[in-house]
Amino acid sequence: MAEVYPTDEVDMKPGTVVSLTIPTDERAGHAQPLQVGRSIIASDPDILGVVTTKPALLLGSNVENGVAVALIGRVPVIVNDQNGDIKKGDYVTSSSIAGEGMKATQAGMVVGRALSDVSCKDTSNNKQETINICTVTIFTNLSWYDPTHETLAETLVLTTTPIDAGKYKDLTTDKMMINQTLSVLGASKLSDVTVTGSLNIGLLSIDNSSIHVAGGILKLQNTYRSGNVEVFGGKIIMKTDGSIEVTGMVTADQIEANGYTVLGSTIGTATLFADQLSVRVLNDTVTDESEVFITAKSASNKNLAVTEVKNGEFTVVIEEPALIKDLDFSYWIVQTQ
Repeated sequence: MAEVYPTDEVDMKPGTVVSLTIPTDERAGHAQPLQVGRSIIASDPDILGVVTTKPALLLGSNVENGVAVALIGRVPVIVNDQNGDIKKGDYVTSSSIAGEGMKATQAGMVVGRALSDVSCKDTSNNKQETINICTVTIFTNLSWYDPTHETLAETLVLTTTPIDAGKYKDLTTDKMMINQTLSVLGASKLSDVTVTGSLNIGLLSIDNSSIHVAGGILKLQNTYRSGNVEVFGGKIIMKTDGSIEVTGMVTADQIEANGYTVLGSTIGTATLFADQLSVRVLNDTVTDESEVFITAKSASNKNLAVTEVKNGEFTVVIEEPALIKDLDFSYWIVQTQ
């Protein structure tokens, strides 16, 4: 794919490396659309691409005095050996010779990567030239290149055929940067992994702060002999027997259960002694908003009542006359809002 850009240099050959230039009229103070011209600076930060003549798709074909610049895909490019021979996978940038590319050896903008080896000394028409010129096909992709981050330059290269897995059975490197897609067909062993986007495993998707299963059930610890599931540092524990322990408060619209077991100081027992009409029960869990339920632990013709519920205590009373023997009762403190 290519796009036509206006230029003052209509005689540029296919394969010429071009950069953005200042139009002649703009130098005179008249704003004009961007133009391109032969690159004349090594590792030019304004480099744009490579002139092409037979793109599969051409944009901007109505531009007058224009030249087609390859945007993406395979394209031949004129190069020299200012930075040495070009190997398959090397990045190509502009050189100090107008319109010619060279091997990129320092950080800067590049027009693409070589798809084959080329030695300009072997193809130059003038063997006596200090700098030799030749042509190499690249996969054009305007981008920033930093050799300090480049790894496996001669192994993991952009080619039209798969890498020979038998040849590169054991690869070892400190760093690797893959700009597009990594496909691994066998088992993988990873240490620390950072995923900036979403992680998809079958129907399971982990995206930012959510975990969900498309059209299915999310299952946790579903294999034999799995352990408990702990959340918030053990404040919520889901056990393998199906029970759940919660350290904090559970809020629900409705609770349905076959039975309840209440633990802790919210339940207890106390005694209303004979000849007494009331007893004060101290309990730290009682607040002004608490409800206290009491049940006599033996038969009695007296009804027990709870009065004066306040922070740290509540009072149980009966009507006169007083009992002739002690009466034990149990209580349950329920917090309300």
